[in-house]
Amino acid sequence: MRKILKNKQCFTGTMILTTIILFGIVFPLISGNDPFLISSSDKFATRSFKYLLGADHFGRCILTRIAIGTKYSLGVSFLIIGAIACISLVVGTIPTYCGGKVDRVFVGICDIFMAFPQMVFIFVLMGIMGKGIGNLMISMVIAQWAWYAKVVRGYVLEEKNKKYIQSAVGAGSGKLKIIVSHIIPNILPAFIVYVSLGMGRIILELSAYSFLGLGVSPSIPEWGAMLNESRKYIFSQPQLMVYPGLFIFFTSIGFNLLGDGIRDVLDKKRGGIHGTT
Repeated sequence: MRKILKNKQCFTGTMILTTIILFGIVFPLISGNDPFLISSSDKFATRSFKYLLGADHFGRCILTRIAIGTKYSLGVSFLIIGAIACISLVVGTIPTYCGGKVDRVFVGICDIFMAFPQMVFIFVLMGIMGKGIGNLMISMVIAQWAWYAKVVRGYVLEEKNKKYIQSAVGAGSGKLKIIVSHIIPNILPAFIVYVSLGMGRIILELSAYSFLGLGVSPSIPEWGAMLNESRKYIFSQPQLMVYPGLFIFFTSIGFNLLGDGIRDVLDKKRGGIHGTT
């Protein structure tokens, strides 16, 4: 942890994300503006003490809606990446360590899922299940788990032939014990790095699908939905799209910096944690 905190990329990414999360928690409590209250008299209000970033086409405070949208954009993204990570870690580890026909079947299933473009896959699933944030989350998990599981498979293949695993097998440890006690703990740091890098991508994708109207209701201040709701005013009131777009941008940058920094710390060749064990 000391090495991670001393890394400039990790520190910068952590500060960006901490600032955005604290803003999303604290600002709605002190703003005094209802993010859902429509006020025709305040339509397109300019920046003022009451509306720090102005008001939108319904007279709602833009900054308050962006702050409220933090819990939707980040919360939903965390749930999606968490589900993908858990599924891929379990599904990718067990067949790979067992090997043989089980591993070949697993690789074949992954190849089938990876043969379809993710966006097309999600559009098809959304067409079957219908619009809505719940269905979008399920669709994104189904469309992307195979890519992460293949990464896990690479980690396991590298780990399973090491001497400590052979020693554990020689000592009579069962497959399940080896997987739980040895394989997963040793591949987890590298997998966390990959997942943290994927988090930025998930936020961008979630915002993109919400922009296309596949995610939350337009009345919910999710960042992508705010972009979608404001696109008709892109020329007359461009700030309605610029502000949530900047939050999406900086959040993605924060996760990318954090992931890159952790990767550098864990890199064996750079004297990271793995290199000292």
